[in-house]
Amino acid sequence: MNTLFASATWRHRLEVAKSAPPEVVLYLVFSILVCAADAWLTFVGPYVLDSNKCISYLTTEHRGEIAPELAEKMGNRVFGCDICQEVCPFNVRWPEPTVEPAFQPREAVVGRTLQELAEMTEEEFREQFRGSPVKRAKWRGLLRNAAAGLSSCDDSDAEATLVAAMNHQ
Repeated sequence: MNTLFASATWRHRLEVAKSAPPEVVLYLVFSILVCAADAWLTFVGPYVLDSNKCISYLTTEHRGEIAPELAEKMGNRVFGCDICQEVCPFNVRWPEPTVEPAFQPREAVVGRTLQELAEMTEEEFREQFRGSPVKRAKWRGLLRNAAAGLSSCDDSDAEATLVAAMNHQ
């Protein structure tokens, strides 16, 4: 299913590129070049992208372990990845953040460290992310994602938090 969706997206991007203004083509090229996980470079067939390497997919939909080579590319991303949005010429041209309340960060995540997320209990997760898209990742998924970020830190506190997170109930 993931590959099918990504394939449709990729085909759509190719079709758009044929008749698109230069800034749209530039966005397509940039999104391919800046992908932290190199997902856009891994095709499993003609026009079929291996979306299992996409950081957004890994942090929101994927269940189970994340391969170490992909986990290290996640950096400190615990839910989604907007690198392609960061290079989008439309976002660069009009970089004003929205004032729409629905798109403002929730208090539960503002200023949170990876350590704090990794130490979050299931009850805290349910309470703080009620009605939030973060619930898609599930509590264990958020812990896993925070642990992936912590594993790339060269910090003794991060290491202690990782050990404790591995023992989470």
